[in-house]
Amino acid sequence: MVLKNKVTLLLASSLLLCASSLLAKSEIEKAEAAHQQGQLSLAISHYQRALDEGTSSAASEFNLLRLYLAEQRLSDAQRLLEKLAQEQANNVEYMQLQGDLARQLNDWENARNWYQQALAANVSGVDQAVLQLKLGQALQQSGDQTAADKAFAEYARLEGISQMPKVTSADANNSDNSRKEN
Repeated sequence: MVLKNKVTLLLASSLLLCASSLLAKSEIEKAEAAHQQGQLSLAISHYQRALDEGTSSAASEFNLLRLYLAEQRLSDAQRLLEKLAQEQANNVEYMQLQGDLARQLNDWENARNWYQQALAANVSGVDQAVLQLKLGQALQQSGDQTAADKAFAEYARLEGISQMPKVTSADANNSDNSRKEN
């Protein structure tokens, strides 16, 4: 009888673990659906629940960071970046999001440093053009127009643009957002 109770308890524990995992997965799926429908606050809530339950992935945490930045919730973004610092410090996406936060805080020198680190990592699959555009914008805002022009020229080369228009902060934001939607 004791063995039967132990087996029952073990099965019940396994079922609870599976149910918890499915619930967490559904939180991420709900977040992604809300994000696609433009319900950013709702998406943030679902991502936060998954994060609080300890079932989020790096991808969902980066999505949450992007939403924080889009909603100007900079202190929330900063807290999450600090939480991720040890496990994601060498991740190019982490570096880019650090640069994006610095850019939104008008900390152009820090933004430049993060974008340069991301570019130096030279990881395949990373949109080098967007990083060059953001780096150019940070350099421009820092007052280094010569280096900014080089970054913009590299952006143009990567994008196959023959004539580079004047780039502003809004252009860098719009380029990043349109690429994430595709």
